[in-house]
Amino acid sequence: MSTPITPAAAPAAARLLSGPEVMALAAIIAAAQTGETVARVDAAEPRAGVTRGTARSVGDLNGVFLAAHADVRDSYLRVTTDHGWDVFWPVAELAAEYVTGEFVIRPAAV
Repeated sequence: MSTPITPAAAPAAARLLSGPEVMALAAIIAAAQTGETVARVDAAEPRAGVTRGTARSVGDLNGVFLAAHADVRDSYLRVTTDHGWDVFWPVAELAAEYVTGEFVIRPAAV
């Protein structure tokens, strides 16, 4: 007998999307398409502050663009930070952080 897939282990296509998640995904894709400034709370070092940069593309960890048939929730947002490093942030994490305010598109200047 096989073990059923739990929601946490389910592939992205098997997970349902809420309205706020759909809006977050649309905003993330639009930010990449238009090269918007983005900011994210540094999860590894929350006291260190925020990482800011320019959204570049949505794709895989090698920078390959997202295929038309791929689930965007399994992809990464490539961001060039203000310090010049390219980072790849998981879109699924960003969607949740967008809803909570830990990931922001067009942040206010500090």
